[in-house]
Amino acid sequence: KQWYQRRVAITAGGYVVFKNADSVTNALAKNGTVLEDRHIRVDKLIKSRDETKQESTCSIFLGNLPFSVDEEDVRAAFGECGEIDYVRITRDKVTVWVSAAFFM
Repeated sequence: KQWYQRRVAITAGGYVVFKNADSVTNALAKNGTVLEDRHIRVDKLIKSRDETKQESTCSIFLGNLPFSVDEEDVRAAFGECGEIDYVRITRDKVTVWVSAAFFM
């Protein structure tokens, strides 16, 4: 139980959907940059069966986000890459673990 309590508050994940696909290239250049003392991971979002082509080509996955990060922090960090349609930080509602549903 002690390990679980420490693990819960370590990192978060999420994704950003930009208005156009050109912004994704700019955002990918931020892979490995530091956000609140963490080297974040930025990668292309892989299209799932229920996503539209537009959403997957205009999206990036974010990993190793500081657990305290919120939507405004992400918008501030990636706003210079292009116009952002929306941001989603994913956490499980019960355990506060990062939800992995968008990895599929």
